[in-house]
Amino acid sequence: MVRECVGDRHPEPHEANLFDINSKYGDVVSKAEALEYLRNLAVASR
Repeated sequence: MVRECVGDRHPEPHEANLFDINSKYGDVVSKAEALEYLRNLAVASR
């Protein structure tokens, strides 16, 4: 999940939800990390 692409009305529940997602379901990454990953996929598929 891209951290900058989700939100909540209040910062505390938002951070708690991101913590739970990162702990239980998948990775929470920055937008920069996600874009770098996608760039690497594009290069590798050439």
